[in-house]
Amino acid sequence: ERPPSHLAPTRFLLQTSQSSSDCSMMCRNRIMADVARYIFGRRIQVAHLEDRAFFKDVIAEALRSSSMMATKTLIELGHEPFPLSTEKTIKGSLIYFYPNFFSYAKQLAESHPLGWWVLTTGWVAGSIAIFVRRYTIRIGSDYINIYYDPPQHLSADERTLSFRENLKVALFSAMRDTVLCSVGLIAARPFTVVAIRQIAQVVGGEAKYINFIDGLRVIITEEGIRGLFAGFFPQLVAQLGMVWISGTVYFLVEQGLIKIIYWKGDPRVVGFNYAYGHTALYRQAKASIVFFSPDVDTYLSYTLTTVSTIMACVGSGLAASFLPNTPTFGNWWDGYKSVKGLSRGLHISTLFKRVHTGAVFVGMDKQLYASNTH
Repeated sequence: ERPPSHLAPTRFLLQTSQSSSDCSMMCRNRIMADVARYIFGRRIQVAHLEDRAFFKDVIAEALRSSSMMATKTLIELGHEPFPLSTEKTIKGSLIYFYPNFFSYAKQLAESHPLGWWVLTTGWVAGSIAIFVRRYTIRIGSDYINIYYDPPQHLSADERTLSFRENLKVALFSAMRDTVLCSVGLIAARPFTVVAIRQIAQVVGGEAKYINFIDGLRVIITEEGIRGLFAGFFPQLVAQLGMVWISGTVYFLVEQGLIKIIYWKGDPRVVGFNYAYGHTALYRQAKASIVFFSPDVDTYLSYTLTTVSTIMACVGSGLAASFLPNTPTFGNWWDGYKSVKGLSRGLHISTLFKRVHTGAVFVGMDKQLYASNTH
């Protein structure tokens, strides 16, 4: 994507070799004016087709996360007030299971005074976090497209490129996503912390963080700016790990598909063998990779995400931030080793089965419950 025509004078000034202070000042002022005009002049037009699609995607993601965020966060915090179920293995030994994700949400809604509304706890702050993250990434992406020249073959069909050219494109995309992901997480983390703490209040029945504005005020007053970024580092490691691991796997599989499906000589010479239906097969294979990659990413990073959620409550004074729910650890790596192996977090396998491997006890109702002693 080339920069708009009104940015051309700016690029011309940047390329000049004048070294006087007046020229440097004029150049800086012109850049700031052009950036402001580009961002605000273009973004205010919500009726624009791209803006409509953007806001539709943000709303869809917010609605999708609202039905899962409260349940997911409480599971990550180790809040397990519901009885276990048992099943026998082939050898006859008993296996204990937590309620799965859907059963947990149903029992939580039925047992809480708010009913099904409890599942929307923290939705406003979480939705704002999603919007801020996505919008920051979008502005950052526009800035990179304008002021940093992408590789020559960025928009070309990967099947027409050599392995080295595809590697350059993949590395540029990964580094670009790393920067955008980091900036987006930094901008959205304060709202994410407020959302997590609002949900954590369900554990002890507190009402410390009434809304997201009051939540920001309370955190800054009690913990300072640093409290707004509690648990940020493990979340950053999880997200950047997903960027590079998924990008590497996708690149290798993509190159493997090109070699297998278009194996006959140089694809630029044989014209991709379109006549034999290879194009449809290639597209179907790539669509399958895109469809399953989010599940793989979530499975690889869910432990770090759980540690990030637990650390977001540290220092809040909520019941969820103390034993037996939260184990004591000195840093995020100790927390990772403590949480790893527990049935906390959400990925594709825990939607239906969550195995409990720790101690159990019998409650007053003669039901089996998990022992969360750390």
